[in-house]
Amino acid sequence: MKKLFLSVIAIILISGLAVSVQASAPMNMTGTWEVTVVTSNGTGNPEFELKQEGNALSGTYSGRFGEEDVTGKVDGNTFEINYESSGIPVKYTGTIEADTIKGDVDFSSYGAGTFTGKR
Repeated sequence: MKKLFLSVIAIILISGLAVSVQASAPMNMTGTWEVTVVTSNGTGNPEFELKQEGNALSGTYSGRFGEEDVTGKVDGNTFEINYESSGIPVKYTGTIEADTIKGDVDFSSYGAGTFTGKR
């Protein structure tokens, strides 16, 4: 009986450890993301081609402002993407859930907006 009890406790502990490790692992954002941006000046539909290595993001932005190299980071299910267009810093911050993203975009002193996207 004691052996059965210890086996059940071990299974519970191992299961809990697996769940906590999985929950803290960063999401993988590698791939092509089709995004819809909404601002007070209208909407846009840029595309991001991203590659994730560890927590670091790199890739390209393609959209209304041309094509730019991007950098960023992932922390759990949150992320940040940065690039510069014509000297203007642009920053996307958001969350990822499976193949969807959403959040806010900051165009420095030129305004802000929100975005949603899918892979």
